[in-house]
Amino acid sequence: MRRTGLAFTALAALLASAPAQAQAPFEARKAPAFAPIMDKVCLPLLKGGKVADAAAAAKPLAFAENARNANMVTLERDETFSLTVGPAYCFLTLGLSSPTHFRAVEGELRAWLPRLGRYWAGPVEGDEIMGVRARKYRAGGFTVTLEEQVDEYGRRLNMTMAP
Repeated sequence: MRRTGLAFTALAALLASAPAQAQAPFEARKAPAFAPIMDKVCLPLLKGGKVADAAAAAKPLAFAENARNANMVTLERDETFSLTVGPAYCFLTLGLSSPTHFRAVEGELRAWLPRLGRYWAGPVEGDEIMGVRARKYRAGGFTVTLEEQVDEYGRRLNMTMAP
């Protein structure tokens, strides 16, 4: 009888912790580092590099080519992180982001942008009804836009870098 009681206690504890364990990987997931991608892929492209060279530079960063046309290349790291490069722009999308990812990437941008010289940061613009918030930065002749979108498909974080 005592063994049965201990088994039920252990099973109850396991079942009570199961929902918390199921949610932990998503909540603990951190935003991937954007700065290395901007340094090795986006910045050389926007300084006059070729799209093919930018796509090749993304491959050592664990990106694989997903689609290509005459002017653009889309690469993916996993199902939720993609990079699109084209003439004079670089577009990163992080799908299934959490509300903390906007602030984390924003902090990373504020640490990275001084490499380009003095920078300007606009106000956070948002539209609660549309589920969008964004901030623009300007540094070294480049505009970086960080945007978070929330819709029926989930939450996405987009970062665009262009001249």
